Amino acid sequence: MKKKAAFFVTVSCAVIVMSLNPFPVKAAENINPANGQTYISITPAAATIDWRYKVEDGKLYKRLYNYQKQEWVGEWILC
Repeated sequence: MKKKAAFFVTVSCAVIVMSLNPFPVKAAENINPANGQTYISITPAAATIDWRYKVEDGKLYKRLYNYQKQEWVGEWILC
């Protein structure tokens, strides 16, 4: 009988402790004061990098370009 009571108390305490959230999480909202609308700004995690091409003296070259930072990545490569 004591084992059942101890088990019940242990499980009850575990459920209570797990249901408590010591770190409440709140989403940050931005409110536009002009019209009172709420919006959330999203920033992409990965940069958008793609190839740019050029033809010089009849030869095709390519180079990576970072569209998010608006800068070149690496050097021109002959295709």
